Amino acid sequence: MQVAYSKGFAALSFFIPILFLLSAFLAIGTNNAISWWRAIAGGVLCGVSICGMHYLGNTSIKNYTSVYQPAYVVGSAIIAVVASNVTLFMLFDFKATWTNSWRRRAISAAVLASAVSGMHWCAAAGTRYRFRDAELEGNEPPKAATVIVAICLSLGACFVIAISTIIRIRNLRKSAFRAQQVTLGTTVFDKGGRILVDPDGLIPSTVITDSFCERLGNEYGEMIERYDIIFRELFCLAAAELADRFHEDLTSVGVL
Repeated sequence: MQVAYSKGFAALSFFIPILFLLSAFLAIGTNNAISWWRAIAGGVLCGVSICGMHYLGNTSIKNYTSVYQPAYVVGSAIIAVVASNVTLFMLFDFKATWTNSWRRRAISAAVLASAVSGMHWCAAAGTRYRFRDAELEGNEPPKAATVIVAICLSLGACFVIAISTIIRIRNLRKSAFRAQQVTLGTTVFDKGGRILVDPDGLIPSTVITDSFCERLGNEYGEMIERYDIIFRELFCLAAAELADRFHEDLTSVGVL
């Protein structure tokens, strides 16, 4: 028999985890050094959001009454809170050394997924549903429509994750390529002592050569004679380009 849901409680079960998880991440903070009590508070909020999502979802069922066994309720809450604390400690306490380690991030994601899955299965095992009223099913959409909506939401989430991953990989490759370049930068301060940076948080700069190795040899590995003269010319061209970007004369930019 098809389950009828209350739209209000169903929507609330969607937004509650978002608000609580946001509060959890704000409680932990963004610094490399985090305090234990803030991390524990974040883990508790994360676990509460997982439990709240499950039980609010059960509350939204209109044509069935949920009967809970206290032991399973307590067990599901413990699973959610403990696993959330472990995950957040792993992810935030070691984030400085895990920045470029996708395997360790995958482990953290697996632990958090285990918290969500384990909590739901434990809570479901301790829940009994009693039929309430068949008349509440009359205005519910057909099962096919519900399945289509669920599939569309799942595909949309997968699409967002895929796009985010592609953007992340592209930015990493761009950063790796930029790290090999020899660049000329300029430091500009305003009257308040604030430094000028670009949207990436870097000082304004321009490329002299694409690779440091170009100072010594060509693409075939052969030494370039008197390349220091070529490099000085490239340096002057980069300085002129940088001065032109700031609408300044090359003679007024200071010591190069």
